[in-house]
Amino acid sequence: MHVYFVRHGETELNVRHIHQSPNTPLSPYGRQYMESVGESLREANPDLVLTSEYTRTLESAEIIGASVGLTPQVQEFLYEIERPSKLFHTSVLSIETAWYIFLSIMRSGNASWRYADAENVTDIENRARKAIAYLESLVDTHASVIVVSHSVFITIMLSVMCVKRRLRPWDFIAIFFHVLKIRNGEVIHMMYDPHAPNACVWRRV
Repeated sequence: MHVYFVRHGETELNVRHIHQSPNTPLSPYGRQYMESVGESLREANPDLVLTSEYTRTLESAEIIGASVGLTPQVQEFLYEIERPSKLFHTSVLSIETAWYIFLSIMRSGNASWRYADAENVTDIENRARKAIAYLESLVDTHASVIVVSHSVFITIMLSVMCVKRRLRPWDFIAIFFHVLKIRNGEVIHMMYDPHAPNACVWRRV
């Protein structure tokens, strides 16, 4: 089964490096760019488009769906990590953002710890593993799946694919730097083969 992970299109707040709430829409450029992404994904011959419920991903998935002839389906696990709501519409480069990230990583082994009203690392990792398990369950019914989600959550899903142990603080440090490399509208093509002879049943194409 082919799975195409797509980061949503650009928003005005992406450009300004501002924390976004769930209802942030795509910018005009973001919509235009996602049209080209949708056209490029036609050759993948997808039979399912999954998306998070956030406005920017729904809009991105609808544009892709219109191009490939599919109606996107909201999948409950695919939303972005839930940041503290008090950070919404503030700079991602702020001291408080850095403190939130630092504490979240350093206390990642404590499943009961939370920063304000944010998800903690255990919550996020568990949700990522559920999302991957759900995708793996589709192998007998789907051959090509598009997953429209968010940079941090896509990176965490990729990180847990072949790691059975719990993620550790240094894993999340690596995840943080990988997140910075995923551009708006970027497509990451993965293959899931439950009968793969090697230890990992996922590989990047």
